[in-house]
Amino acid sequence: MPSASAEDSLSDYPVEGMGFSISLPEGYQLLRISGAYRDGTGKPVLLDYVDEYVAVSGEITPQELAGQLEDCPEDPSRGSGAYRIPDCVVWHFCIMDMEKMPYENGFVPVLPLSGEYRFAGDKVCALGGYYPYDKAKEGVRQACVEAVLAATEGYDIQYVYDNALYEDTAVYLYQNAVAAQPVFARQRAEGYSIFDAEWQEAYRWAVEELRKNPESYAYDGITFVITPTQQEMALLPDELQDYERNMLNGWYLDDGTDVLRAFVYANLSMTDDPVELKDLVIALRDTAERHRLYQAYRNEEDGGVLRRSEMIAREAGCDYLSEFDWEAICLDGERTE
Repeated sequence: MPSASAEDSLSDYPVEGMGFSISLPEGYQLLRISGAYRDGTGKPVLLDYVDEYVAVSGEITPQELAGQLEDCPEDPSRGSGAYRIPDCVVWHFCIMDMEKMPYENGFVPVLPLSGEYRFAGDKVCALGGYYPYDKAKEGVRQACVEAVLAATEGYDIQYVYDNALYEDTAVYLYQNAVAAQPVFARQRAEGYSIFDAEWQEAYRWAVEELRKNPESYAYDGITFVITPTQQEMALLPDELQDYERNMLNGWYLDDGTDVLRAFVYANLSMTDDPVELKDLVIALRDTAERHRLYQAYRNEEDGGVLRRSEMIAREAGCDYLSEFDWEAICLDGERTE
């Protein structure tokens, strides 16, 4: 296989809408296709508002690559909802208009994204993940990564990551072997998406209920205690205990987060163990990157002190809903493909 050495004959491939190009050696090319995704049931979906740029080896056309991504099977060795990546794929990234990002996050990408999004004006560049590859292609993969990072240096950066509760300091997530989950899409194994009629109905009802009867869902009299217990700390190595204490500081309650509460309620209503809206408590924490994290708990007490160690955690993540015009996207029920 060719490598990305200085002696290679390089060809430039422009990235439309972002003002830069990527140079690849002979034997490689950068293909642009419509975004290859799956919905909550695993059905292939092409998102024509997502330009997916895929660096590949060998002679393959964009149409052939799109067909391989549409037909590729699941890869259980990489976890639920992961797909077997075609051998020709070296690395990829996606470009879209910022207003389309919430739609894009309603689907699961076939080629995993890292969770790092770079914003330039009204454009978003989503960086590809780190996945199994042929080591002979490592030089080309690294050259692609460095070209995109250099071209987007200074852009506003946001992170979407499963382990957001433990990402207090920004890192380049493409280096992590575990791909991020979409902001709004559920794990495919759960078999639903935000575009399902049942999910939409639950979300709409919760939003209306929280706004019409806020006094019925206020956190009045509740004190939330999230400090770890001695038993929890004893399970951690000594070098991680201070870090854990720091990550558990700064949490607070705000019963005015009607959109987030409704979102979590709708998610949980689609599972085998739903939560009554009146019993749903959302704890919040602001990170150094100016993002808000949340943890959702079931509360079966009336007032009093809620202790994290005594409650059942139901869901956790980043409150990215507050960063988009979520109601315009979700309440009208419009679906863009």
